[in-house]
Amino acid sequence: MLGLAVKPLRRERHMFRWCVKGSRGSVTAVFDSRRRTVLVATTAGGHGNRGVRPGTAIAQVKRAYGRPRRLGRGLFFRALGANYPLIGMSRGRVRFLVATPRLTRDPPRLRTFLRRGGL
Repeated sequence: MLGLAVKPLRRERHMFRWCVKGSRGSVTAVFDSRRRTVLVATTAGGHGNRGVRPGTAIAQVKRAYGRPRRLGRGLFFRALGANYPLIGMSRGRVRFLVATPRLTRDPPRLRTFLRRGGL
C-alpha cells in the first residue's frame, strides 16, 4: 500500500486512510495481523454502486438491491455475489460502503475490523 503514488493522510498499525479529492469523505484500508488488506471502506459521496453511495436514503438501497439482509445493528448486505457491497446505515441513510463481502460470513471478525477502521 505504501507503494501507491498517493500517501495516506493517516497511518496506524492496522489502518490507512486517504482523503478523497473534492469530497468530505475518505477511503480506509484495514489490515489483519499479517498486514494483509482485509477491508476497504469509503465514506465519499462520489463512490457507490447501483446509485447507492454514502448519504443515500434507505428507500434507494431497497430499490437498488431488493431487500438487503441485516448483518447487525446498522449493517446490511446482499449475498448474491462480489458486486454487492456491505452497507453501513445510520439514521436511515448510508454512512459507508465496504467492498469486502467475504467478511460477512464472520460478523464478530467484521465488527473488529470495522472498529479498527473507525467505522
